[in-house]
Amino acid sequence: MKRSLITLHMLLIPALVGSFNQQAHGVVLNTVNWNADNTVNGTGTGILDGVTVSYTTAITSNAGTTINNNNWNTSFATDSVGASILSGGALGINTSTSSTQTQTINFSGNIVNPVLLFNYLDGSTSFSFSGLTVALLDSFNASLSGSTVSPVGANNGFNDGFALKIFGNFGSANPLVFQTNALANAGPQTVAFTVGTEVPEPASMIGLLMGLSPFGVGFFHKRKQAQKSA
Repeated sequence: MKRSLITLHMLLIPALVGSFNQQAHGVVLNTVNWNADNTVNGTGTGILDGVTVSYTTAITSNAGTTINNNNWNTSFATDSVGASILSGGALGINTSTSSTQTQTINFSGNIVNPVLLFNYLDGSTSFSFSGLTVALLDSFNASLSGSTVSPVGANNGFNDGFALKIFGNFGSANPLVFQTNALANAGPQTVAFTVGTEVPEPASMIGLLMGLSPFGVGFFHKRKQAQKSA
């Protein structure tokens, strides 16, 4: 019977190690599965956790189209954020009409504390989340001051981006709204983005191992007593 207990522990240890390996990313996300879309119309739609997500933005360049194979898991350089779907939408920034533009993300159901991922930032556009409580989870060539994320040396590269957590409950009556601010006459621009929700961490296996050990010791103690009484 002792051999069986050792075998059980040996089976559980790899599972424990595996659970740690799954946490290689500091934050693991379910992200929007964007619908295929090649139409430049400033709108896009997808599904996140069973909730329909849509956005409206300025119509320019490739705004409103779906960007495929945008591997968020290798963006931002540090890999501290992992995404489940490697596609994104395209937000438009058209400075010929206004230097400040409103970006709106709508949800058909409740989404709590969403995380926004952006990349392909240029050096002239900042993102204002005024009135919202935010936390910068990861960035490359971007920094957060107050509620505004600004580019720092960004040059429209794949790694030029950031991950920002927005605290709050968003839904059909409460869209997520923020502003982009660009230098005048900077020309039409777009940035890739997506929305995610954090995946709960798996239950720790340590508690299971610790719980099984006393059980095993107690079992053997009783077994030994039974054999002696026999």
